[in-house]
Amino acid sequence: MLLSTKFDLFIIGGDFNARLGTLNTVSPEAAAGSRVTLIRHSMDTKITQRGTVLNDFMEEHGFVLLNGRCHPDIPSRHTFFGAQGLSVVELVWVNASSLDLISEFRVDQSSYRSDHYPITVKIATGTHGPRTASPPTARRTVSRLKWDQSAAPTFQHAMRWSPLAMFVNKDMSANSLNANLVKAIQLGAESSELISTSSNARKPLTHKPWFDVDCRSAKRQLMELHSICRSHNFSYPSNNGKFLQLRASYQKLVSDKKKKLQEKSCK
Repeated sequence: MLLSTKFDLFIIGGDFNARLGTLNTVSPEAAAGSRVTLIRHSMDTKITQRGTVLNDFMEEHGFVLLNGRCHPDIPSRHTFFGAQGLSVVELVWVNASSLDLISEFRVDQSSYRSDHYPITVKIATGTHGPRTASPPTARRTVSRLKWDQSAAPTFQHAMRWSPLAMFVNKDMSANSLNANLVKAIQLGAESSELISTSSNARKPLTHKPWFDVDCRSAKRQLMELHSICRSHNFSYPSNNGKFLQLRASYQKLVSDKKKKLQEKSCK
């Protein structure tokens, strides 16, 4: 494919089920003018045989691993958190000659439902196509802060660890301080699911009747514990174990609730 296809940027990504530790080198010439570092740093230092074989193959064909060497993923964050432990197995590779087009690499660890965390790669092409007008919309969406006391611990934890609220520069103006505080509250409310969205359009029937107060309570506990694990970079095995047990219980609870409702509807 490399020989038969013309391309400006070639990206390969996915779950390779291979652990590379800090393997993968890039030449200073290829990294010049790019946003990647020559040396990779990773929270997962284990190297498996599959990882060694994969790295040798990719280096031989001119591909550079982005995990752990591109802002803000330095060191490389874990992409997998499950019963098998923590690891970096979701990998993204790019052809060395196009490294200057990569502007950001991010692992989104906010998701708590899956073992695998999603990855975002931003590309700075420097070119923009013609804008197309957005179709007119008949509805207006409004987002509001809707307080829920059961989400208080999650919200408090988000505010406590928010960089916008933690660090105050004495040279900042009152307007800047206020803007940072408002932004911190908005982000904390979003991560705690305290934002209510409404519109003037007729809402589709997407309610899940089986998702009752028990499910909501379990979900809040799961979110809170996951937030605690993240804040400590998953360095406390006891917390990690509790989270995995709680997630399994939560998934079973939701599945059982849904199954019972379906059985009741069939009678």
